[in-house]
Amino acid sequence: MDAGADVRIELTDQRAALRRLGVGGDRPPLSLATSDPAGYVTALAAAGEAAELTARGGLGDFGWLLHRVGLPEPG
Repeated sequence: MDAGADVRIELTDQRAALRRLGVGGDRPPLSLATSDPAGYVTALAAAGEAAELTARGGLGDFGWLLHRVGLPEPG
């Protein structure tokens, strides 16, 4: 049986899957560095981690096979 034949199954890459979950990797605003330096460093570290997880030619190309269970189909 072809796993991709089930309509509830979707093949995607990690970049697309994480973006759909709200993981972006955008840098925090530079103004945050003056108003909240610790918060800026924390946000910058999180952005770096997200960028690494979604990088083309790297972890972002990792394949995901999604199987919906009890969720509505995306509209």
